[in-house]
Amino acid sequence: MDRIASALGDAARWRIVELLAERPRPVGELAELTGLRQPQTTKHLQALARAGLVTVFPLGQRRVYAVETAPLAALVDRLRELVETAEAHDGERDVIARYRAAIEAESAVADRERRST
Repeated sequence: MDRIASALGDAARWRIVELLAERPRPVGELAELTGLRQPQTTKHLQALARAGLVTVFPLGQRRVYAVETAPLAALVDRLRELVETAEAHDGERDVIARYRAAIEAESAVADRERRST
């Protein structure tokens, strides 16, 4: 999961995955659509391939890349779990807010006592 998150943490790679989600594309087309040079695009694609997010299909002199949906689905599942866990503990934020209010009230009382002496 760390490799997937790390690979998608780069804006250029995220854009490449978005483009590949639409359909498989050759490197040159991806470079053109992202505004990157072809060597940069290739390096990004290699990083995405190492993370298991894309697959390459050599077609003669061209390399066509396609997105792999299984790792993306696994990421979605993990993110959903994190959201559910955070929502289950959402009430604890109220405890923090009450604690903060109590500290601020105590500080205000202490400030008034210092000023009155």
